[in-house]
Amino acid sequence: MLYEDLLGIKFTPHGRNRIDGYDCYGIAIEVLFRNGIVLPDLYYKSVRPTEELVDFVKAFLHKIEKPEKNCLIEIEAYGNPSHVGVYIGDGLFIHTTLKNGCCIEPLSHYRGKILGYYNVNNKSF
Repeated sequence: MLYEDLLGIKFTPHGRNRIDGYDCYGIAIEVLFRNGIVLPDLYYKSVRPTEELVDFVKAFLHKIEKPEKNCLIEIEAYGNPSHVGVYIGDGLFIHTTLKNGCCIEPLSHYRGKILGYYNVNNKSF
């Protein structure tokens, strides 16, 4: 399994490696990289949209209607669009949670909280 070594790695705010842990965006960077897709690192300084974040979204993400393998999934967490995961197929996605760290879960567990699906435009094959 392509992600077995990531499962259970702890959640760490702004985490970007397996030793310190990952946050949701950090695990998305790692999973997409393993699939030949480069997702630029964006250090979130606040949950409020900034000009930098808006420019990033316009430059690198393309909204799609339904999940496709290796797309980002935007999820509402704590009333904000502040969580992401990566769709890995068969109704499953990989992400991080405070309780379980890096894990794979069915999308159906987040029905009503999914805000959108996005392809990353800068594939590096």
